[in-house]
Amino acid sequence: MKQILKVLLCWTCCLSAVGIPFEENLSILSLDNGIEVWLKHYDQPSHAVSCRVIARNPLEAVPQIFSLDCPLDAFEEELPYFVELCRESIINEAQCKLAVVAVGDFEERSLREFLGAAFEVFSQRTIPQVQMITVNSSADTDMIDVSLSYPTAFQELKTDQDLKKLWMLYLLHSVVEERFRKIVKSVDGQWIPFEQAKYLLPYSNAVAKGRQMRSDEPGSMLSAFLVAMQEIKSSGFNDQELADAKAKLQKNLINFYHKKPNNNILADYLASHCAFGAGHPDYSIFMTMSFKAIAEIENTDVLSLIQGYFQDETRHVEMTIPTSVHFTAASVQQALDQVKVDGVIFRPYQKESEKDPAQSSTYSQLTMTDEEAKMIYKIIDTVGNTFWAKLIFKRGELQDLGIKVQHVHPFKFLETVLTDPHLKKSMEYIEESTPKWGGFLDGSGNAPGFVAKCNREADRNNFAPHIVGFCQVVKANPEQVRTFVEKREWGNLVKFLITLEN
Repeated sequence: MKQILKVLLCWTCCLSAVGIPFEENLSILSLDNGIEVWLKHYDQPSHAVSCRVIARNPLEAVPQIFSLDCPLDAFEEELPYFVELCRESIINEAQCKLAVVAVGDFEERSLREFLGAAFEVFSQRTIPQVQMITVNSSADTDMIDVSLSYPTAFQELKTDQDLKKLWMLYLLHSVVEERFRKIVKSVDGQWIPFEQAKYLLPYSNAVAKGRQMRSDEPGSMLSAFLVAMQEIKSSGFNDQELADAKAKLQKNLINFYHKKPNNNILADYLASHCAFGAGHPDYSIFMTMSFKAIAEIENTDVLSLIQGYFQDETRHVEMTIPTSVHFTAASVQQALDQVKVDGVIFRPYQKESEKDPAQSSTYSQLTMTDEEAKMIYKIIDTVGNTFWAKLIFKRGELQDLGIKVQHVHPFKFLETVLTDPHLKKSMEYIEESTPKWGGFLDGSGNAPGFVAKCNREADRNNFAPHIVGFCQVVKANPEQVRTFVEKREWGNLVKFLITLEN
């Protein structure tokens, strides 16, 4: 039957939306305590049971999935210990929606009764209302944790078009996560990876999660996350970012696909669908159609989802802060109010031939000679690629070059660096070295540093007229650059720019 369906699907795929049949021999019911149970009696006798417990927390990026695989005659003995392990390991049990998946050649009625008795211990759960802002206290005196999440709602998978949209969402989450990883680095933070069991589908929430040392600005990482989301909404992302995400997804899918799935594989597969809430499509057909759907997805498909899935009214911020730091929910709200993300409309970057000359005319008035560009190249190349202890022998030469180009506008200096892959990588090396980075920002001897030159131009109000033109050249978000300029965060401006894909 499945082979016939596959032939029909291939024949009709180009004609109209193709329906996806449900997984066969699957029973879905609810226990008296509200736990959802999926039972699949497997056709091939294995005398074994694969059980999965899914804990879905609306405030976490991925569900917790616990696994038990054992012979059928040992299942009754093992289950109580497994349930107790789940109870001890589930984070914020009261906030979780729970489900159980079991696959094997069991007798369904007796297993249903046994599961009902075993999971009765979860009867006291009360699901609280989700708050948009949560601030927790921590005994850790040095670290601040920040989580930004956008709950995802998805309709049941019924057709190939639903399937394509599912993988578009997966790719969107993947690209956004990679952007946020870079943002965490730009604010000297640490990315917190998502710990998950075998899981196939997109995250229930799109999340940025990071940790940073406590500072005078506890909300700095949160602000960086918001600015990053603002940039994604206004500028989208490029083809290479999507290609990297597709390669990662296809590798994940290959690892998950088996022509003859056993109990364990089917239990992992159904647990993923149960956790995500998109129905229970047939395994073989779902996997076969997925490879085709992913290959057809283009950049514009994924970009079309941005506005719908990242909405300010549904996002949740959670911060864990040392007790000695005064940062309340009101402080978080103030940070949210300072960076407006909703209402930003995506507009792709224009090609050079399509740009409005009037927009960048003021930037074109900033001049720099070829000789000055060569001097800047030599400075950044030398500093970036020379061991810092050996730079003392080149100090005089570098100071002389720095003085000769000290009048060059910082935007023109940055354009030289950002539009040359070698110089951009050299600047990354400088940023990663504390002595080099300090010298670049503060200068040396009579040669002014980058901060002094930026402050000089800011005092002259000589940044604002050139922001749009500069951003067109280096492919940056003007509003984000404007924020750094207005706050005179020159080091953060450079850190932000060198993380962009130009």
